[in-house]
Amino acid sequence: MQPRKKSSARAHNGAENAKTTKRKVCRDTTAAAPGPTKDDVSGSTPQKKRKTARRAASVEESKFAPGSEHASVSRDFGAHRRHSRKRNPPTCCVVLTHCPLYMYRDKKRHASPALLNIDEHNYLLTALPASSASDGPGLPFLGKLQAQLKDVSPAFPRGSGNGYQHISRRGMADASEAARARALTLSEDRRTLLEAAMRSDVVHQCLLSVLDSLVVSQLRTNTPHFVSEQESTSAGREGVKDDKQKSDGAVPHPDEPNNRESESGEQSLPGSVKTSSSPGESKAPGLKFDLLLHTMDGKLLRVSTSFRVPRSFKIFKKVFAMALSSPTGKLKSNSGGDSGQKESRRHGWGGAEHKEDESTSAQSEGQGEQDEGETLIEVLQPPFSRHLPREFRPMCLSGSRHAPKVPLRSFLGELRQSDPQENLVFFISASPYLDAAAVPSSLFPPSPLPTTTTVAGTPRPLSVSQGPGSSQEKEDTSGGPGDAEDISCNVKDAVSSLSRQNGEPPRDGKDDKGVHARKGAVVLGISNFPTSSSVRCDRVMHELAHYLPHQTPS
Repeated sequence: MQPRKKSSARAHNGAENAKTTKRKVCRDTTAAAPGPTKDDVSGSTPQKKRKTARRAASVEESKFAPGSEHASVSRDFGAHRRHSRKRNPPTCCVVLTHCPLYMYRDKKRHASPALLNIDEHNYLLTALPASSASDGPGLPFLGKLQAQLKDVSPAFPRGSGNGYQHISRRGMADASEAARARALTLSEDRRTLLEAAMRSDVVHQCLLSVLDSLVVSQLRTNTPHFVSEQESTSAGREGVKDDKQKSDGAVPHPDEPNNRESESGEQSLPGSVKTSSSPGESKAPGLKFDLLLHTMDGKLLRVSTSFRVPRSFKIFKKVFAMALSSPTGKLKSNSGGDSGQKESRRHGWGGAEHKEDESTSAQSEGQGEQDEGETLIEVLQPPFSRHLPREFRPMCLSGSRHAPKVPLRSFLGELRQSDPQENLVFFISASPYLDAAAVPSSLFPPSPLPTTTTVAGTPRPLSVSQGPGSSQEKEDTSGGPGDAEDISCNVKDAVSSLSRQNGEPPRDGKDDKGVHARKGAVVLGISNFPTSSSVRCDRVMHELAHYLPHQTPS
């Protein structure tokens, strides 16, 4: 029986040794890790949970304390999310007014109606005398054109007082009066009116300037354009200057222009404003572009940015003749846009065009089949005010010598700084016989004018119906039209004065009649010399290109 006792004693000793080793291991681990306090050990389980949660909450509060990195990141992220829900890209609309696009059919010479142009219908000018008393050949459409010219927007009210605001308001009123008088004079001369209705080649040149511009090409391809070497050099200098100011601890002046390119590849303009300090809010807002054509006979056409303008005027006449004579009022593409996708770009980045592989070509073919029914030109139905953006600011690019001369880039920059989400509508006359300040009344929705306006600190009532012969317009005749050219000395004062001249829009975005409201109209002259309509279109599209993202060429 003694051997059995020895084996049981050995087993008992082994179990004791294992327990001792286990206690040592637990003691070492507890010594290495921070153990609980006396309060935690003595407390119950719910108390331990509450104290642990309280300690974790205090740690989180210290992380998001004011001035910490976590607090700034969370604040910027929250502001970015709140602003992204409210932010809508602004709309930029170019309206070509007084477009000479009329379908005329001479049964003796042409079997089908064709677009009235000076090349094919020049014989009508020799048969029609200049006198309005004699009718000449039967041209009933001239009566419709005369009615449209007489139904133009009223002249801008003239302000009173002295100072810079009075000069700018007086210049706009003079330009509007001159444009209205010119339209009325043209409506009385039938021969000159017929000659103006034949200049459809001007519309062709304007469409080439707009649809072949950098803005439309980038909106069509969704590819950032290359910045020029001069702009990249100036942007680099501004970046070095900003880095030096940051290293020195200096704060840049708020009025100092900053052309530095952002991290996302978008450009910050002198007129652009950053609504938040977060990286997401530094991006330039998107841009919605729309092109409308208002004809001399009162029609409104919408031209898509996918429309490829024919280079030949002969083909241009046929295309618009098909659009105007279509029973549905729409001209749709039948090629699916393959020619547009395969056409090489003409703005300096043709070498960067990527080569399509088999998968990319298959995707493009599928997209072409989907876009087969895309509307290129559409004849819109009245009322025309519903086709314009809400709360837009009409800007008439006038060629009159009375219009205030303001640099277009600086003016647009200041408008963007005052309201980055403001919708802009540019009115450009597509007829060399008419001015853009004579806007048809159908394009100007009625908006309530203020009962009083403050010009140079003096309240004065405004009358809605103020014709060229009103007594209020005859008050200020001192100072020649050349005084309006002094407006280019200070662009900020021009924006602050022009933005408050014709009243504020309603708060709800609609007037009493429910149509789209508009802000105070602006009549500007972008050059001291006479310019054609296509040049004005090119200038507008060139300035709008600065609001699109770009990248530096490699």
